[in-house]
Amino acid sequence: MGQQWPTAWLNAANAIRAMSEKHIAPQKMFDVMTSHGVTNTSQRVLAQWMHELGDILYFADNPELSDLVILKRNG
Repeated sequence: MGQQWPTAWLNAANAIRAMSEKHIAPQKMFDVMTSHGVTNTSQRVLAQWMHELGDILYFADNPELSDLVILKRNG
């Protein structure tokens, strides 16, 4: 709360939020992050923060759910 995100993180998060798909594979999310300059070491942190903020649903630590990133929860 109250922390400013690096520009690369903000740009990647906005690109992920703007995606039209209802769900994607985690690798596609990480590819979007890479294309916006988010380092490999930061990608899981950004994904977790986006999950905690409610932007996405991504349960990286759950073997049954870790192969899916839910982008749109409605509709």
